Amino acid sequence: AETGHPLPRCASERDRAVLHTRQFAELIREGSWVDARIDLPNPSRQPLPRPDVRSLMQAVGPVAVFGASNFPIAISVLGADTMSALAAGCPVVVKAHPGHPGTCELAARAILRAAESTRMPEGVFSLLHGKSTAVGARLVSHPGIVAAAFTGSLGGGRALYNLANSRPVPIPFYAEMGGEVGDTGVIESEGFKAEVVDTKAPEKGLTCHNVKVVEGELQVGDTVRAVVDELRRKRISRNHTCT
Repeated sequence: AETGHPLPRCASERDRAVLHTRQFAELIREGSWVDARIDLPNPSRQPLPRPDVRSLMQAVGPVAVFGASNFPIAISVLGADTMSALAAGCPVVVKAHPGHPGTCELAARAILRAAESTRMPEGVFSLLHGKSTAVGARLVSHPGIVAAAFTGSLGGGRALYNLANSRPVPIPFYAEMGGEVGDTGVIESEGFKAEVVDTKAPEKGLTCHNVKVVEGELQVGDTVRAVVDELRRKRISRNHTCT
């Protein structure tokens, strides 16, 4: 009830989160992600001897994660940002979204139970609650946080990005900002016209149109013609990474 989503939508998000978690687990077991490299020494190389050089990917440290409001399960506490950071060996501090704190708490408890059962270090995962933006600002500004990931609005993401880059030592800030943009256009029939100001797809197979009626009215069973603003769609696609 807290999310406002129907049960099939919640189940779909849950399945997506579980799938991503299992994929990261398989990647950890496979091991190639560490990108281990060994360059053996060559003392006879000219003009200078080649030293023994060995490298591999290592965890950077604690990561802050901010979940999305519109995906309370799949892109939140249990989302790929959290799981990828844990898979890389980084402790994670998640800022719970104030729109669905109970859902965040349930997901956090599942992670903590899994961490305990697999004997992960205490403190490997933490969840913070708070409605004030000051909580997120303090989190990104904390000297112990070495990277942050954010999914949400352009304004909120930009504010946190600026904080991350204004620190004495700036930290990486991975942001997905703005979200999906719905089509606009016109729905019309004989004696009727409405401007489509936005479209949403709350669940698979269902598209909701937010319209402003300009002329006439509709009756159940009327046939209409929907026209998408193609020019606007193309302009958005050139500037949107998810389109």
